[in-house]
Amino acid sequence: SVAWFFISILPVSYIIPQGTIFQERYIYIASFGFCLILTLCLEKGARFASRKIQNSKFKNQNDNSKFKIFNFKLQFLTFNFELLTLVPVIILAIFYGYLTFQRNLDWRNDVTIWSKDVANATNDNAYAHYTLGLAYENESKSELALRHYQKAFEINPHFVVAFASKGVVYGNMGETDKAIEVYQKANEISPYFWESHNNLGILYLNQGKKDQAEGEFRQAIAMNPDYAPARIQLENILSEKIGTPSAEREGYWLEYSFDPSTGSGFSFKYPAGWTIEKTSDKTAVLTS
Repeated sequence: SVAWFFISILPVSYIIPQGTIFQERYIYIASFGFCLILTLCLEKGARFASRKIQNSKFKNQNDNSKFKIFNFKLQFLTFNFELLTLVPVIILAIFYGYLTFQRNLDWRNDVTIWSKDVANATNDNAYAHYTLGLAYENESKSELALRHYQKAFEINPHFVVAFASKGVVYGNMGETDKAIEVYQKANEISPYFWESHNNLGILYLNQGKKDQAEGEFRQAIAMNPDYAPARIQLENILSEKIGTPSAEREGYWLEYSFDPSTGSGFSFKYPAGWTIEKTSDKTAVLTS
């Protein structure tokens, strides 16, 4: 049963980083090991006590009447002891059944489950505060969302995602200046947080500050070249500049190179607002 517990929990023991937090559902299968060892202990205890009773002797077994009375009592005690072993099983079943019922109440929605976790570790669980803030944000409870995002960041000053999430809330509230201030601060805390640069670029774009927006989108793409939202926004900006006299000079054309190792090494330039898809080692599709 001990081996079962550790073997079943091994895939989620984070020996290999998984990018998620440990969750209670991971121990559902592993808990069978605890149930098994508890059952074995009760069964062994019952057998041991039963043997003790059966090995008891009257000092004088020559008295047939006394021996009969003893035999009757022996059978009675053995039978009842086996029933008594069910008592701890019933108590445990009631106890864990109650805990399960109470936990099910916590799982009614995202707010109730994370509120419970926050209550259990108010000043220690940054992730619980963050996800509770996210739950409140989804319910349009902006002030509560901001409070828990800030608390998550206070617990873990490196949790820049929680801090930057305040920018999303302020943006939804129409407080653009506060949102910009949050993203600028987030970029100072973690210069390589590309989502913050992208969101800041969108706010600049909404204010008509296209040059500043372009700079933020370029930074986001430089950190994560595959980050599609920033690429789309940048391509939209650049597509407006394609065809102007300064377009090529200012670098609004991109270069695509086939792998020389395939024997078809060549490169060409195409407008940044266009997209290219490589279909084989020697062909690619260019669309505007």
